[in-house]
Amino acid sequence: MLDIERSTVVPVGAPEVFAFLKDANNLPQWNPAYKKVSPRGSAWLVECESRGYNYELEITWEPDAASYCVDSRNLRVNATLRIEIAAESANETRIKYCGKFEMGTGITGWLGEKFFWSRVFEERMSDAIAALTDIFSVKEPNGRGNPA
Repeated sequence: MLDIERSTVVPVGAPEVFAFLKDANNLPQWNPAYKKVSPRGSAWLVECESRGYNYELEITWEPDAASYCVDSRNLRVNATLRIEIAAESANETRIKYCGKFEMGTGITGWLGEKFFWSRVFEERMSDAIAALTDIFSVKEPNGRGNPA
């Protein structure tokens, strides 16, 4: 199993960060692999593209938390992704992006985890944190962060 964690501190209050992250329609703005998001019952269907491979994920948000579970069975990877938000001060928030990834069993799963998926997931999570940093670092004339 892979455990990956990336974090950043942004110059915006926690309520604004939470509101932005809680809106699943904003996923493509900060996760480069997520191309289109559509509601599907109580979940969201996400069309993705990564390294030339197109796939779909189903995302379920936990109530009142910026946390989501990803159904990625079509990738033969079980993934749980979590966003943690913590106020560092009134105008600064730490965003932590945590992922647990479990590949298939046997030698194929082990090789995929060790030599392919670990790099892919680390790159994607780093890209997502960099995008969140950029989104919340854009300044309006009043000096507050401005999520796009």
